[in-house]
Amino acid sequence: IRDVLQKGDALEAAGDLSEAGRMYAEAMSMCGDERLRTTLADRLGKANVALLLSRRKTAWKTDYVVKANDAVEKIARKFGTTTELIVACNRLGRGHSIRKGQTLAVFTGRFSIFISKSRYELVLERDGEFFKRYSVCIGAENKTPPGSFVITSREVNPTWWPEGKGAIPAGDERNLLGTRWMAIKDKLNPADDGRGLGIHGTRDESSIGKPLSAGCVRMLNSDVEELHMFVPVGTPVSILE
Repeated sequence: IRDVLQKGDALEAAGDLSEAGRMYAEAMSMCGDERLRTTLADRLGKANVALLLSRRKTAWKTDYVVKANDAVEKIARKFGTTTELIVACNRLGRGHSIRKGQTLAVFTGRFSIFISKSRYELVLERDGEFFKRYSVCIGAENKTPPGSFVITSREVNPTWWPEGKGAIPAGDERNLLGTRWMAIKDKLNPADDGRGLGIHGTRDESSIGKPLSAGCVRMLNSDVEELHMFVPVGTPVSILE
C-alpha cells in the first residue's frame, strides 16, 4: 500500500488524476485492512473531486456550448446537476455570467448517497462507483431511520425552526443546522413524510463519528458544503444499519 500511495503522489503531482484514481480504486478492491482501505478511499475521494472540478475531460463530463438565452440555472436543470457545480467547474465569476458560444464543462453523471449508521459514514457514489466518503454524526438512540430516501430541497445558510420555538437564523450559534441543509424524504411517499429528516452541517466537530443528533445526519460544515455542491434535488439516499 505504501508503494501505491507513493506512486499516487507522483501521478497527482504530474496531473494524472485519472490514473491515480484508477490505481487507488484497484488497491481498495484488494485491500483487507480496514484502516488502509479508509486511507485509500480518502485518497481516491480527493483525486475524484480534483478531477471533477478541473477542466480535464472525463467520461462523466461533457462540453456544452452556450446558446442564446441560456443561464447557468437552466443548463443545470437540463443536465440534472447543480448550479454550484457548473460554476465551480468553469471558474465562473460573480453573477455566473456566461455568453453565447462559450464552452462549459458540465457534469453528466448521477450521484447516489449511502449512509452507514454502524460506520458513521456517508459514501457518495457516481454512476454506481465510489466517489468519496465522509464521516458523519447520526441520531442518538437509533433515531436515524434506515430506508430509501430522496433529496427534496436544498438550502444555503438555513434558518432553523426548532419545534415549539421561534426561528433561529443562520449564523446564530444556537442554530444547529450549520451552513447547508438537504431535506430527505421517503422515496416512495415524499409528500407524506413529515419526519423532518435531513443532511446538514454542524459547528460541533466533536459530534462527528458519534450518535448524538435528533435523527438527522450531521456533517462538518466544510464537508456538507462540498456535498451540497455535488448533489441536486432528486438524488437518492439510502440509510443502512
